[in-house]
Amino acid sequence: MALFYTGLEGWFNWRRTGIPDIDPSVDNVNGDEIPVRFRYPESEQSLNPDNYQAALDRQGDDDINTEMWLLE
Repeated sequence: MALFYTGLEGWFNWRRTGIPDIDPSVDNVNGDEIPVRFRYPESEQSLNPDNYQAALDRQGDDDINTEMWLLE
């Protein structure tokens, strides 16, 4: 609650700790999941394809539901 008006900080802390225990909204369009990461920008795929692919090989799909390596 203390981080409600501080941008994404509350989401980062929830993602890191899992506190508070929250559920996706009723009209969730993400398969009833709360996103746990940002996707890489499309420019990364076109301007830096080798390193983009290397990152995907190490950490999984470029998807908002793929758990980040530091949270595993």
